[in-house]
Amino acid sequence: MSGRSIKPLAFTFGLLLLMGCSYLGIDMGKGPAQAQQAADCLVRVWVDGKEAPCVEGWREIKQPVDTDLKLKYEIPHPEKMGDVKSVMINIFPDFNGQPSGQADFIVFATDTNNPDAQMKAGKLYDLSKKIEELTYMDENSKRVDGIKLKPGTKYYMNFVVSADRSETASVVFTTK
Repeated sequence: MSGRSIKPLAFTFGLLLLMGCSYLGIDMGKGPAQAQQAADCLVRVWVDGKEAPCVEGWREIKQPVDTDLKLKYEIPHPEKMGDVKSVMINIFPDFNGQPSGQADFIVFATDTNNPDAQMKAGKLYDLSKKIEELTYMDENSKRVDGIKLKPGTKYYMNFVVSADRSETASVVFTTK
């Protein structure tokens, strides 16, 4: 896939993500204090070994996480989601107590049309290093070889699993 086709694809994914959040009832402006316990957690997410609690709205990890982003996800009830078609991550820095309008990083499978090439549930991903099957893009839509978060910064991450029944896990955390 050429660099020219990556930018529009990333933009389209981001646009769909924002539309999807609204459609799914996730308010990008709601903070963790306004979250309510979720009745059915379809996607569980860990950042730096710390699980983001399953709640509606933003899932807050209260302990600081490392700037070298390591994460994994699980789908506790795969039969409720069906076949996973794609997995994408958007990481936004804090801007005046809410997510910035511009993602610092976007992560998605290099082979976007292949469901088998997507990030796998249960696998730990060290996103601070290059992973061949993943594409990382920075805030300038440039490919980067890994994600290095800024120390002492609050981030908002949307972890989107597109499937027969899709789910967006919205996680807020602060780096060490």
